[in-house]
Amino acid sequence: MPIPMDAALAAHLAQDETTPIRLFSIGGMPRLTLTDCEKDVFWDGKVWRSVGISYSNVEIKLGLEVDTYKLTLDNHDSAMTAWTRTADPKGETTTAWKGATNGVLDEAGRVLLAGNPVLLFEGRNTSVQIDTMAQIVVKSLLDMNDQLAAKARQQVTCRFRFKGRNCGYVGTETSCNLTQARCMELGNQSRFGGYVNLSSRFQSQ
Repeated sequence: MPIPMDAALAAHLAQDETTPIRLFSIGGMPRLTLTDCEKDVFWDGKVWRSVGISYSNVEIKLGLEVDTYKLTLDNHDSAMTAWTRTADPKGETTTAWKGATNGVLDEAGRVLLAGNPVLLFEGRNTSVQIDTMAQIVVKSLLDMNDQLAAKARQQVTCRFRFKGRNCGYVGTETSCNLTQARCMELGNQSRFGGYVNLSSRFQSQ
């Protein structure tokens, strides 16, 4: 099944020369906007910082073929270590796009895209491992919703969309990492959409 793309990107890809670019919006507080391009990219009103990064391949046929997506980033300057300590990225949404450029730069020397990139993958961060490299594992939203009942009872992160109808939070905060601790910080624990771990409940009785 072909991935839908806008006319500008389709026209660019029909040319003889093109340079593919991937963009990654990695969930956390603050959110990281990164690219595998050799220069910083300017798109969607944001600067996407050039970093050393590797990633999973995504293959789409009749439906979603990939349930997890792995990102590996350089951490030689320990910048990712510092970010994970403050950003609390687990449970936040990460998105990957693929686009293209013909090398046009803006006035600040940042790469501009030809049309809009296509969405490759979107999911929630389920694990973060930090060493000389930082690896982030992202679980697809579709796969996270496709849970058996017994497994769902062990789910410790909230399954509701932040500020959605089931969440019910109406305060001024703009982000949530879907943990029970964050829900309590927001005074919204009565609407927490995760499940208490049954084994710990039995041990406390």
